[in-house]
Amino acid sequence: MQTIYRCENCGKEFDDWQTCLSHEKAHIQIESTKPYFPNDEQYPSSIEVKFSNGSTGTYFLDGNITTEEENSSPDVASIQES
Repeated sequence: MQTIYRCENCGKEFDDWQTCLSHEKAHIQIESTKPYFPNDEQYPSSIEVKFSNGSTGTYFLDGNITTEEENSSPDVASIQES
């Protein structure tokens, strides 16, 4: 029986635990998010994300919001780093 270790962030598989752990630690993590709701809308038009390496990015909604019942999700068009 072979043991496979899988990265919890991206799903990449490894034969040994130490290599997998090293790989997992290399992923930049999300530290906080800040949604922007223009005009008190129900869904945010953008979300600012702060990452563990000190960088920030802003994700903008591009497209229509669909419900879970429609089994779809909104499209993200662009990312702006600051």
